Amino acid sequence: MSKEKPMRRCIGCMESKSQDELFRLVDEGDNISFDFTRRKDGRGAYVCKSIECFDNACKKRAFARVFRRKVDQENIDKLRGEFDGKKSKFRSYMGFAARSKNIQVGYNTALMLIAKRRVKLLIIATDVGDNTKSKLTQKCVTNNIKYRVFGEASELSHMTGNVDKGVFAIVDKGFCRKHM
Repeated sequence: MSKEKPMRRCIGCMESKSQDELFRLVDEGDNISFDFTRRKDGRGAYVCKSIECFDNACKKRAFARVFRRKVDQENIDKLRGEFDGKKSKFRSYMGFAARSKNIQVGYNTALMLIAKRRVKLLIIATDVGDNTKSKLTQKCVTNNIKYRVFGEASELSHMTGNVDKGVFAIVDKGFCRKHM
């Protein structure tokens, strides 16, 4: 029996999503920071991995509401820098993985590699079809493969030098750890 992923609500768009599709923010007393490991102590909140949701949370003053305290603009600007930094680091790793042939692209290729148990991490674009997304996530769960639903297909394809691809299978453990 497969274990279901925990669901969390984004404070920007207020949609419930899998915990893997969101970044965690934590109140550490004197400041608010991202918790990319999801292990830090303190009151937590979640935001989608899109800058639009982050901006929406800022506009709605969701940080102050969720953390039950005033959040200064300097802290929000620092968070935005970390958010952009995480995205740019991710972009560079995706490009490097593509150049070193440690990432395979496409739905059918991903299914074949999942069946052969060669996939270490599967990245699925948020704008792929619902049936595609559910089939791939189910395959990952049954084969105990980590997956992330992240970014738009056009953006991810551009990072890897492809055109209109929405499924990316990382086959190297080192790159898998970098993307986690």
